[in-house]
Amino acid sequence: MASIAFVVGTGLSLVLNLVPSSTPVALANGSTTHTDGTLLRSAWLLRHYSLAHQAALADYQAGKYDAAVRGLRPFLASRRHQSDTISMVVSALVITKECDQARQILTTYRAQYQPTSNGWVNEGVLHAHFNELDAAFACYEQALQLDPANSFALNNRGYTHNRAGQYAQAVPDFRRALELNPGFAYAHANLGLALLMLGETDEGLGHVRYSLRLDDQNAYAYRNLGIYHLQRGELEEARRQLDRAWELDPHTDLLADYRAQLQSRFDGKPPSN
Repeated sequence: MASIAFVVGTGLSLVLNLVPSSTPVALANGSTTHTDGTLLRSAWLLRHYSLAHQAALADYQAGKYDAAVRGLRPFLASRRHQSDTISMVVSALVITKECDQARQILTTYRAQYQPTSNGWVNEGVLHAHFNELDAAFACYEQALQLDPANSFALNNRGYTHNRAGQYAQAVPDFRRALELNPGFAYAHANLGLALLMLGETDEGLGHVRYSLRLDDQNAYAYRNLGIYHLQRGELEEARRQLDRAWELDPHTDLLADYRAQLQSRFDGKPPSN
Protein backbone atom coordinates (compact mmCIF):
# COMPACT_ATOMS: atom_id res chain seq x y z
CA MET A 1 0.00 0.00 0.00
CA ALA A 2 2.85 2.34 0.83
CA SER A 3 4.46 1.66 -2.54
CA ILE A 4 1.17 2.29 -4.35
CA ALA A 5 0.69 5.55 -2.46
CA PHE A 6 4.23 6.60 -3.33
CA VAL A 7 3.75 5.85 -7.04
CA VAL A 8 0.42 7.70 -7.12
CA GLY A 9 1.89 10.67 -5.28
CA THR A 10 4.91 10.96 -7.53
CA GLY A 11 2.74 10.53 -10.62
CA LEU A 12 0.42 13.31 -9.49
CA SER A 13 3.41 15.54 -8.70
CA LEU A 14 4.82 14.88 -12.18
CA VAL A 15 1.53 15.77 -13.85
CA LEU A 16 1.14 18.98 -11.84
CA ASN A 17 4.72 19.96 -12.61
CA LEU A 18 4.09 19.54 -16.35
CA VAL A 19 0.97 21.74 -16.31
CA PRO A 20 1.82 25.32 -17.40
CA SER A 21 0.84 27.87 -14.78
CA SER A 22 1.09 31.66 -14.65
CA THR A 23 1.51 31.48 -10.86
CA PRO A 24 5.20 31.27 -9.91
CA VAL A 25 6.50 28.90 -7.26
CA ALA A 26 7.85 30.89 -4.31
CA LEU A 27 11.25 29.97 -2.90
CA ALA A 28 12.48 30.54 0.63
CA ASN A 29 14.57 33.59 -0.25
CA GLY A 30 11.63 35.40 -1.86
CA SER A 31 12.64 34.62 -5.42
CA THR A 32 10.49 32.53 -7.73
CA THR A 33 10.67 29.76 -10.26
CA HIS A 34 8.11 28.10 -12.49
CA THR A 35 6.83 24.61 -13.18
CA ASP A 36 8.58 22.57 -15.86
CA GLY A 37 5.42 22.83 -17.95
CA THR A 38 5.65 26.62 -17.90
CA LEU A 39 9.32 26.53 -18.87
CA LEU A 40 8.65 24.05 -21.67
CA ARG A 41 5.87 26.26 -23.00
CA SER A 42 8.22 29.24 -22.88
CA ALA A 43 10.85 27.27 -24.77
CA TRP A 44 8.27 26.40 -27.44
CA LEU A 45 7.28 30.04 -27.81
CA LEU A 46 10.91 31.10 -28.11
CA ARG A 47 11.04 29.79 -31.66
CA HIS A 48 9.21 33.00 -32.69
CA TYR A 49 11.84 35.30 -31.17
CA SER A 50 15.10 36.66 -32.54
CA LEU A 51 18.34 35.41 -31.02
CA ALA A 52 18.81 38.75 -29.21
CA HIS A 53 15.33 38.51 -27.72
CA GLN A 54 15.93 34.90 -26.71
CA ALA A 55 19.16 35.89 -24.96
CA ALA A 56 17.36 38.64 -23.03
CA LEU A 57 14.61 36.23 -21.96
CA ALA A 58 17.25 33.73 -20.85
CA ASP A 59 18.91 36.44 -18.73
CA TYR A 60 15.57 37.19 -17.10
CA GLN A 61 14.91 33.52 -16.33
CA ALA A 62 18.43 33.22 -14.88
CA GLY A 63 17.91 36.21 -12.58
CA LYS A 64 20.36 38.42 -14.47
CA TYR A 65 17.99 41.33 -14.29
CA ASP A 66 20.30 44.20 -15.29
CA ALA A 67 21.28 42.32 -18.45
CA ALA A 68 17.64 41.37 -19.09
CA VAL A 69 16.54 45.01 -18.96
CA ARG A 70 19.26 46.04 -21.39
CA GLY A 71 18.33 43.23 -23.75
CA LEU A 72 14.56 43.67 -23.55
CA ARG A 73 14.36 47.46 -23.86
CA PRO A 74 14.70 47.44 -27.68
CA PHE A 75 11.65 45.13 -27.87
CA LEU A 76 9.29 47.19 -25.68
CA ALA A 77 7.58 48.70 -28.71
CA SER A 78 7.39 45.39 -30.60
CA ARG A 79 3.82 44.12 -30.87
CA ARG A 80 4.83 40.47 -30.51
CA HIS A 81 4.14 39.54 -26.89
CA GLN A 82 4.45 43.22 -25.99
CA SER A 83 2.59 42.98 -22.68
CA ASP A 84 4.86 40.13 -21.53
CA THR A 85 7.95 42.13 -22.45
CA ILE A 86 6.71 45.19 -20.56
CA SER A 87 5.89 42.99 -17.58
CA MET A 88 9.37 41.46 -17.47
CA VAL A 89 11.13 44.82 -17.80
CA VAL A 90 9.02 46.34 -15.02
CA SER A 91 9.54 43.28 -12.82
CA ALA A 92 13.31 43.35 -13.36
CA LEU A 93 13.47 47.07 -12.59
CA VAL A 94 11.44 46.61 -9.40
CA ILE A 95 13.72 43.78 -8.27
CA THR A 96 16.81 45.90 -8.92
CA LYS A 97 15.09 48.85 -7.18
CA GLU A 98 15.17 51.07 -10.26
CA CYS A 99 11.71 52.34 -9.38
CA ASP A 100 11.86 55.61 -11.32
CA GLN A 101 12.65 53.72 -14.52
CA ALA A 102 9.92 51.15 -13.85
CA ARG A 103 7.35 53.91 -13.39
CA GLN A 104 8.48 55.59 -16.61
CA ILE A 105 8.04 52.32 -18.54
CA LEU A 106 4.53 51.86 -17.15
CA THR A 107 3.60 55.45 -17.98
CA THR A 108 4.88 55.12 -21.54
CA TYR A 109 3.33 51.74 -22.34
CA ARG A 110 0.23 51.68 -20.14
CA ALA A 111 -2.17 51.23 -23.08
CA GLN A 112 -0.23 48.17 -24.32
CA TYR A 113 0.09 46.50 -20.92
CA GLN A 114 -2.29 43.92 -19.48
CA PRO A 115 -1.08 43.20 -15.92
CA THR A 116 -1.18 39.68 -14.54
CA SER A 117 -1.65 39.13 -10.82
CA ASN A 118 2.10 39.51 -10.29
CA GLY A 119 2.09 42.55 -12.56
CA TRP A 120 -0.34 44.23 -10.18
CA VAL A 121 1.94 43.28 -7.28
CA ASN A 122 4.85 45.05 -8.99
CA GLU A 123 2.72 48.15 -9.47
CA GLY A 124 1.76 48.01 -5.82
CA VAL A 125 5.40 47.82 -4.80
CA LEU A 126 6.13 50.88 -6.94
CA HIS A 127 3.31 52.88 -5.35
CA ALA A 128 4.47 51.85 -1.88
CA HIS A 129 8.03 52.92 -2.75
CA PHE A 130 6.73 56.38 -3.58
CA ASN A 131 4.60 56.35 -0.38
CA GLU A 132 1.35 56.20 -2.37
CA LEU A 133 -0.12 53.67 0.02
CA ASP A 134 -3.78 53.87 -1.03
CA ALA A 135 -2.81 53.23 -4.64
CA ALA A 136 -0.60 50.33 -3.50
CA PHE A 137 -3.49 48.72 -1.62
CA ALA A 138 -5.70 49.06 -4.72
CA CYS A 139 -3.07 47.22 -6.81
CA TYR A 140 -2.82 44.36 -4.33
CA GLU A 141 -6.60 44.03 -4.38
CA GLN A 142 -6.47 43.72 -8.16
CA ALA A 143 -3.74 41.09 -7.85
CA LEU A 144 -5.76 39.04 -5.36
CA GLN A 145 -8.90 39.24 -7.49
CA LEU A 146 -6.94 37.60 -10.30
CA ASP A 147 -5.24 35.09 -7.98
CA PRO A 148 -6.50 34.82 -4.38
CA ALA A 149 -3.60 32.48 -3.59
CA ASN A 150 -0.88 34.95 -4.62
CA SER A 151 1.39 34.88 -1.57
CA PHE A 152 3.43 37.80 -2.93
CA ALA A 153 0.33 40.00 -3.07
CA LEU A 154 -0.58 39.03 0.49
CA ASN A 155 2.94 39.60 1.77
CA ASN A 156 3.25 42.98 0.09
CA ARG A 157 -0.20 44.10 1.21
CA GLY A 158 0.78 43.17 4.74
CA TYR A 159 4.08 44.99 4.33
CA THR A 160 2.22 48.10 3.22
CA HIS A 161 0.01 47.85 6.32
CA ASN A 162 3.22 47.67 8.36
CA ARG A 163 4.51 50.75 6.57
CA ALA A 164 1.30 52.57 7.49
CA GLY A 165 1.61 51.47 11.13
CA GLN A 166 -1.43 49.19 10.75
CA TYR A 167 0.21 46.17 12.33
CA ALA A 168 -2.95 44.38 13.46
CA GLN A 169 -4.29 44.54 9.89
CA ALA A 170 -0.99 43.25 8.52
CA VAL A 171 -0.87 40.06 10.59
CA PRO A 172 -3.69 38.14 8.79
CA ASP A 173 -2.08 38.82 5.40
CA PHE A 174 1.28 37.44 6.53
CA ARG A 175 -0.29 34.42 8.17
CA ARG A 176 -2.24 33.62 5.00
CA ALA A 177 0.90 34.06 2.87
CA LEU A 178 2.70 31.59 5.12
CA GLU A 179 -0.17 29.12 4.92
CA LEU A 180 0.32 29.15 1.17
CA ASN A 181 4.12 29.15 1.33
CA PRO A 182 5.52 28.16 4.76
CA GLY A 183 9.11 28.75 3.62
CA PHE A 184 8.57 32.36 2.55
CA ALA A 185 11.43 34.03 4.43
CA TYR A 186 10.32 37.60 3.79
CA ALA A 187 6.80 36.91 5.06
CA HIS A 188 8.27 35.46 8.27
CA ALA A 189 10.41 38.58 8.73
CA ASN A 190 7.48 40.90 8.06
CA LEU A 191 5.11 39.00 10.35
CA GLY A 192 7.79 39.10 13.03
CA LEU A 193 8.00 42.89 12.85
CA ALA A 194 4.21 43.29 13.02
CA LEU A 195 4.02 41.04 16.08
CA LEU A 196 6.93 42.84 17.76
CA MET A 197 5.17 46.16 17.25
CA LEU A 198 2.02 44.65 18.78
CA GLY A 199 3.94 43.51 21.85
CA GLU A 200 3.99 39.82 20.89
CA THR A 201 7.72 39.63 21.53
CA ASP A 202 8.36 35.89 21.73
CA GLU A 203 6.42 34.96 18.59
CA GLY A 204 7.69 38.01 16.74
CA LEU A 205 11.35 37.27 17.43
CA GLY A 206 10.71 33.64 16.57
CA HIS A 207 9.48 34.55 13.10
CA VAL A 208 12.34 36.99 12.40
CA ARG A 209 14.93 34.45 13.52
CA TYR A 210 13.29 31.69 11.52
CA SER A 211 13.41 33.98 8.49
CA LEU A 212 17.18 34.17 8.94
CA ARG A 213 17.39 30.39 9.21
CA LEU A 214 15.69 30.23 5.82
CA ASP A 215 17.76 33.02 4.29
CA ASP A 216 20.69 34.45 6.25
CA GLN A 217 21.15 37.16 3.59
CA ASN A 218 17.72 38.68 4.28
CA ALA A 219 18.46 42.34 4.94
CA TYR A 220 14.85 42.98 5.99
CA ALA A 221 15.14 40.50 8.86
CA TYR A 222 18.25 42.25 10.20
CA ARG A 223 16.56 45.62 9.71
CA ASN A 224 13.55 44.40 11.71
CA LEU A 225 15.78 43.23 14.54
CA GLY A 226 17.40 46.65 14.47
CA ILE A 227 13.99 48.33 14.72
CA TYR A 228 13.09 46.10 17.67
CA HIS A 229 16.25 46.99 19.59
CA LEU A 230 15.93 50.66 18.66
CA GLN A 231 12.40 50.71 20.11
CA ARG A 232 13.75 49.16 23.32
CA GLY A 233 16.55 51.71 23.58
CA GLU A 234 19.23 49.05 23.08
CA LEU A 235 21.21 51.28 20.79
CA GLU A 236 24.43 49.33 20.35
CA GLU A 237 22.55 46.17 19.39
CA ALA A 238 20.28 48.22 17.13
CA ARG A 239 23.35 49.61 15.37
CA ARG A 240 24.83 46.15 14.94
CA GLN A 241 21.68 44.81 13.30
CA LEU A 242 21.04 47.86 11.13
CA ASP A 243 24.67 47.90 9.98
CA ARG A 244 24.37 44.23 9.01
CA ALA A 245 21.28 45.04 6.95
CA TRP A 246 23.15 47.93 5.30
CA GLU A 247 26.07 45.67 4.39
CA LEU A 248 23.69 43.24 2.70
CA ASP A 249 21.52 45.79 0.89
CA PRO A 250 21.76 49.56 1.50
CA HIS A 251 18.60 50.03 -0.58
CA THR A 252 16.45 48.10 1.91
CA ASP A 253 13.20 50.01 2.34
CA LEU A 254 13.32 52.65 5.13
CA LEU A 255 16.70 51.37 6.35
CA ALA A 256 18.39 54.74 5.86
CA ASP A 257 15.61 56.40 7.88
CA TYR A 258 16.04 54.02 10.81
CA ARG A 259 19.81 54.45 10.76
CA ALA A 260 19.29 58.22 10.88
CA GLN A 261 16.93 57.80 13.85
CA LEU A 262 19.53 55.68 15.59
CA GLN A 263 22.27 58.23 14.97
CA SER A 264 20.09 61.01 16.37
CA ARG A 265 19.57 58.91 19.50
CA PHE A 266 23.34 58.49 19.85
CA ASP A 267 23.92 62.21 19.27
CA GLY A 268 21.43 63.07 22.04
CA LYS A 269 22.76 60.49 24.48
CA PRO A 270 25.06 61.67 27.27
CA PRO A 271 28.57 60.31 26.87
CA SER A 272 29.25 57.16 28.91
CA ASN A 273 31.97 57.15 31.56
